[in-house]
Order: sequence, then structure tokens, then C-alpha cells
Amino acid sequence: MKILITSDWALDDKNGVSTSVSMLRKALGEKGHDVRILTLSKNGSSYVAQDIYYTASRSASFVYKGARMALRINRKILSEILLWKPDVIHSQCEFSTFSMAQCISRKCGAPVVHTFHTDYEYYIRYAHFPKLFNRWFSSFLFRRGARKSRLLIFPTEKTRALAESYGIKKESLVIPSAIDLSSFCYKISDDERQRERRKLGIKDGTLTLLYLGRIGEEKNIDEILAFKKAFSDYPLSLIIAGGGPYLERLKKKKDEMNLDSVIFTGMVERMDTHYYYHLADFFITASVSETQGLCVIEALSSSLPVICHDDMAYSAVSDGFNGFKYKSLEEFLQIMKKIHDNPEMIKHMRENAQKSSLEYSGEKFAERAEEAYMKALEKNNDS
Repeated sequence: MKILITSDWALDDKNGVSTSVSMLRKALGEKGHDVRILTLSKNGSSYVAQDIYYTASRSASFVYKGARMALRINRKILSEILLWKPDVIHSQCEFSTFSMAQCISRKCGAPVVHTFHTDYEYYIRYAHFPKLFNRWFSSFLFRRGARKSRLLIFPTEKTRALAESYGIKKESLVIPSAIDLSSFCYKISDDERQRERRKLGIKDGTLTLLYLGRIGEEKNIDEILAFKKAFSDYPLSLIIAGGGPYLERLKKKKDEMNLDSVIFTGMVERMDTHYYYHLADFFITASVSETQGLCVIEALSSSLPVICHDDMAYSAVSDGFNGFKYKSLEEFLQIMKKIHDNPEMIKHMRENAQKSSLEYSGEKFAERAEEAYMKALEKNNDS
């Protein structure tokens, strides 16, 4: 098939959407499909680079850092895409390129399959609108996306449930995004691991938790600091790896709470993330803003078990098998004591973590996407 993927985020952006698009492009290409991408350029010009169409756009950082917008698709690029004539269009965002996907669909007849990646109620707050507006606007985006698409895709049941709460009942599939599992098969020896942990100031025998990802207020990292404070009677180190708008405030809170053994690494390059996964004993996240939580999948594929808030987004985590889910401080403390008193448990969970990540391979991602495209084409032919 000829598949056009549209996204407001370029492949080199550091977020879950761009990661998902990159994996889908690669996995579909390996299965013999002709895959091209339509996205927004960052230099104010429209151009084509290999199989990626970049259309001119402007900064929309006043809404969200790094965001961009465009009112229309470049005419020359539109002509090239129509000449190529895609069989199906897979839209990944609800703003600029969604409108472009609709325009292309009307002109060439290709059905639009749309994936909802984002729970906007957690992110629109950066624009400082009232909470009631946040829900209304998020509902508007979901309903508009559903109304103008032939088939819907959700990365988790959590996202589908959110859509249903907005009154959306359209046919849909749940297709978890994939990650490049080969990127996280990196192994280090016990001696190297201990040596690198010491460089970070982690004492031998200290249980170490890792949060790796964007440092934003919606990630609820404050809760992790509070939990560490409550577990202060036990040796526990916490690595917070990543950058973001909430980093300095988080450092200040750490100082105000008089916490020790909290290590901030700052921004981590994509190629170095696997390194940190192998230095910790557990990955931890308290975020309830995720729609899937790709960092959790990356951790599992690195044989790193997960401790997470009990949230539908983390369906990859099976309580007691490859990690733990908690609902309260009391449950978190019980989990930590259980781990601290039973080091053998960590070994078994590491083995289970790696096995459970195989469900998120690029091959499975492509197979599920193909199923969605065939359904959309059937519905298109029937209409």
C-alpha cells in the first residue's frame, strides 16, 4: 500500500508521537509498503527530503513548547502527494496536519485513519485556561477527529474510555505504539554497572529508582519526591533523568524537603537512554497524564521492572510479575518494603520485564496497523 502518515511533530522531536511515527514508518517499510510522511518544517520553508514532506509553519510555543502550526499545506507539496496518490492516510495529530489530511482525502479519495495520542485535559493547562474550558476543548478535538475519520485508533483502553466519555461511539481499534526493542538490548557487566553508579554518587547496595522522561508538572514527579521522603528510613537513591519546564522548580522542592540521594542528570540524548535504564533497580512514574507511557515499555525492554501509579495507561505492567502498581502512599511503602526485604524478587522481575516487552515490537505494530488500514479501505468502498 501507499501510506501517508501526517503529524505536527517531526521525527527528531522528543515525544511519544514522534517515536510512534518513527517506529510505524520503519515497521511498515520493512513489510514492503511505500510510506511517506507529511509534517511541519521548522525553518519557515516548504521542502521535500527523501520520503518526508515538510510544509512551512510558524511557532506555536505560546501554547506548548516546541509546537508549530500552519494554516494550509504548500501547493507544490499537495500536488506531489496527489500525483503519488496514497491508498490510506494515517493522521497522528488533531491540529494543522489533521486539516491537511482531510484536504488530501477529499481530493484523492483515500480514507483517513486517525490515532488519538494525547489527553489534552492535562496539557491545555499550559495555556492557563479555566478547567471547564480544558475539558470542553479536549472533547471538541476528539469529536472533530472522530467525525472526520473513517476509523479510529487508540494506543490504550484508557484513551478509548476517554473518547467514550466525550460521547464518541465510532468503530475503533486499540493498537499500542511500538518501540525499537533492539535499542534497549544493551547489556553491561555488574562491575561496569557498579562503577557507573558510584560515579553518580550511589552507594553500593542502595536500592535505586529511575524516572526518565520529560520534566513537566503534569508528570507528577512531586509525588515521587514525597514518597522518597516517607521512605527515608531505608537506603534509597532516586535518579531523575531528563529536562523540561518544571526542572528548576523540582530541584528547589528537593532542597526544601532536605532530600539526599536525589540525582538530576538534566537532558538525556535519545541514544543514551538505555544507559540509565541499566543503572537502576526499578523504573518509577507517578504520572496519570499518559495515554500509553512509552518510557515504561522502554524500561521493561531493558529488563527494568516498573513501579507506577495504578492507571489504565500502564497496561504493560502486571502487578507482582514485572512491576507494581500503587494507589496510595501506604501501598507504595508496602511495595518498597517488600522489595527491600526480598532482593531475589528483583531478579525474577527483571526476567519477566524483558519477556513482556516483546508484545510491543515493530512487527506487531505494523501488523495491527495493516488490519486498521484494510478495515478503513473496506468501509471506504462500502460508502
